[in-house]
Amino acid sequence: MTIKLRQHQSQLNQVIDGIIQGSQKYKNIRKIILSVVAGGGKGSVPVNVGKLYNAGLIDSICCIVPRTSLQTQCEEVCMNDFFKKLFEVNISIRASTNERSPCRGQHGFVTTYQAIGVDKNKYVLSEIKKKRYCVILDEPHHCAVDSPWHLALEKIIKNAEFVIMMSGTLSRADK
Repeated sequence: MTIKLRQHQSQLNQVIDGIIQGSQKYKNIRKIILSVVAGGGKGSVPVNVGKLYNAGLIDSICCIVPRTSLQTQCEEVCMNDFFKKLFEVNISIRASTNERSPCRGQHGFVTTYQAIGVDKNKYVLSEIKKKRYCVILDEPHHCAVDSPWHLALEKIIKNAEFVIMMSGTLSRADK
């Protein structure tokens, strides 16, 4: 049976494969922006990113989402055999909120913007600095410039090996 990927899945897959293969075209890519509407299948992105883990290009994955329901969804998608087979990876990600060891032996963790904004001990930033992370931001337009979320994320993004921003709303009404 042949599975047809959605456009953003196919394009991201192509970029990830290019990075893994050392293609000159993708050599310097460290930030990827995906424009995908809500319900468009962004949930498969962490599983696809697992290919970077398998290739030894990252040590862990950090997903940051706007709601706890999406935190649960991220965990579930990473356990889904369909997506594991589709992208030929077997990763696990756990929900974590400002813990010293957010991965706890798994391949990554998922947290929320709210948790990042109140992470007074900077556990997430400390973790990102320890390893080569791919940080995936779901709907980053929720972070207004100079807000606590934005200021905390700025340091996390700066220290990530790869950053993937995905949203159907690439700008905010307040510019």
